[in-house]
Formats: sequence, C-alpha cells, structure tokens
Amino acid sequence: MEVILDSVAKKTVGRAPVLVIDISKDHEAAKMFRIQLMPTQVFFDAQGREIGRHMGKLPEAQVMAGLGLGS
Repeated sequence: MEVILDSVAKKTVGRAPVLVIDISKDHEAAKMFRIQLMPTQVFFDAQGREIGRHMGKLPEAQVMAGLGLGS
C-alpha cells in the first residue's frame, strides 16, 4: 500500500491529506483508530468524522474514491 498511498498523497496535495501510520511502532495510534489488521485504510470527512474503512489492500482508484475524489 505504501506505493499507492504515496501516489495518492502526491495527487491530492491541498485537497486531502494522506497520513501513513506504522502501527507496529505507534501503538497509541493503532488504539485510537481501532486498527487491528494491516493494511487498514480509514477515511474521514472534512470535519474529522470517519466515513469509511477498509481492511486489506485497495487499488489507487478505490483509495481516491474513498477520499471523495476521482482518480
């Protein structure tokens, strides 16, 4: 997912921040976001409310869709 998320981050600069958390190193973040499986993508709206979640790999187009953006 790292390559896909890096690509999405570059395409969404200024529109949607993309944050990658290494839950093996940041246990507090894993707890806070209720991450139990890697990879997990959590999508938030502009107000910070969770609007979607997916466990497992996702193609770039689906990550962009989860962000509410076209590819």
